[in-house]
Amino acid sequence: MTREPEQDARKLEGNLKAYTLYLLGREGYFWMPVFFLYFSAHLPMAEVLLLEAVYYISVVALEVPSGWASDRFGRRPTLILSSLAMLASYLLFFLFPGVWWVWAIAQVLLAAGLALASGTDTSLLYDTLAAMGREEEYGEREAKLGRLSSWVMALGALIGGASSLLDARWAYGVSALFIALSLGASVMMIEPERAQRAPRIRVQLLACARLMRRPAIGWLFFIGGVFVMLSHVPYEFYQPYIALEEHTGGDFTPLISGAHAAVAMFLAGWAAGASMWFVRRSGTRRVLLAGGVLQVGVICVMGMFLHPVIIALLLARGVPSALTRAPLRQALMPRLNESVRATFLSLLSLFGRLLFAGLLAALAFVVPDSAYSSEWGVLSHRLMFAGGVGGVTMLVAMGWAGLARSDWSEK
Repeated sequence: MTREPEQDARKLEGNLKAYTLYLLGREGYFWMPVFFLYFSAHLPMAEVLLLEAVYYISVVALEVPSGWASDRFGRRPTLILSSLAMLASYLLFFLFPGVWWVWAIAQVLLAAGLALASGTDTSLLYDTLAAMGREEEYGEREAKLGRLSSWVMALGALIGGASSLLDARWAYGVSALFIALSLGASVMMIEPERAQRAPRIRVQLLACARLMRRPAIGWLFFIGGVFVMLSHVPYEFYQPYIALEEHTGGDFTPLISGAHAAVAMFLAGWAAGASMWFVRRSGTRRVLLAGGVLQVGVICVMGMFLHPVIIALLLARGVPSALTRAPLRQALMPRLNESVRATFLSLLSLFGRLLFAGLLAALAFVVPDSAYSSEWGVLSHRLMFAGGVGGVTMLVAMGWAGLARSDWSEK
């Protein structure tokens, strides 16, 4: 049957509109500022920590297989499954407060939903543009969509933090409504045509390993994983930092934390939208390296001072990762075969998560709670240690960037 190119073009254009709606719904993480409070209000701390362990183990186990499934079976069905899993997770959290085994299932579903979307979403965007012959738009679109994502997350943080003053379960109810929008948008999409599909997972992983032997791709993989590790440090520690500062805390700490996160995400959205402008002015490698150095600086400043002024400065904690997200993906995507894109991005995400897990383990052993006389002493030394690790990794990245120069061409 002869295909009608103009009809396909209209459908692919519809993908771009549906993808925006998909992100709008997916990024509605209204639960994020209050989930720990919600859990601890219904369960003892030991069971809360077990729930967190269930989530992280599930993410690690599902990250790479979900990327391979996207490359093997298609982007659209993978995104539909992702939205269904997250919708089911939110509904279980909302409808069954305090039932541990139900919440454990919800944690697995949440991990599955996030893992299935990881790498698949942006691969669908690139594949759609490639099918239309418009790959050059990818970087700018990623930057604008990154801005939208950050602003939706800012709204989620604000509403989620405020909801904790009433009933935190409603944060999951609102999140369910938003992810239903994401599910509808993913159903509306069509699967972009691809010449290649992923082979068996073992062969796929070997193909990704061979790609990493190319200097530019290996460097991008390394610095991308470092970004995942470094961006998690301020996110992990800014809430206890706010609670320790003597002018904040108390019953309104969740609200202050949510509002702080909202403003931080708004600023991150601005940085994401402007990221490709910086690339045009300075080049991809310089932007990526500058973003990493800036993130290390944020971590070190947190560790050196406990002061309200630093709380204000921490509003910029999301700027470095937002600044580097679109440039990193724009540099990677054209270098990856269409049959490995989602798997490669899943491996990158897993690498970053493992780096962060290793850093947390090191912090627990190198800076134990009993070694210091105050909570601030423990927090300060842990942040400075994390900043030191980040500084070393960025020095490695700078040296590696020079070695990879011969395999690099600015996009």
